Amino acid sequence: MKDGETFMIFPEGTRSKTGKLQRFMPGIAGIAIESGAPLIMASIKGKPRLFGKTEVTFHEKMDVAQFIDPEKKHFENIRAMTEALHEKMREALGE
Repeated sequence: MKDGETFMIFPEGTRSKTGKLQRFMPGIAGIAIESGAPLIMASIKGKPRLFGKTEVTFHEKMDVAQFIDPEKKHFENIRAMTEALHEKMREALGE
């Protein structure tokens, strides 16, 4: 990311066996806050199957700064950002 390269991470830490959104792990928020790189979330609808139909949607780019409150401790910003990203993805998936 420091060299401007793209980095992809699955915020749930694994793939969903049911196709339903799972709890996000805090790693994505920690990496985003530390790097300051903008985020582009992608939602994947459908169960991952070989030759199965899967819909991938890329969402609007987000500035990480909107999630950082200088009055809060680092871990509080990470927790708040993780929750905000999860909620944005829930909305995107219509859950």
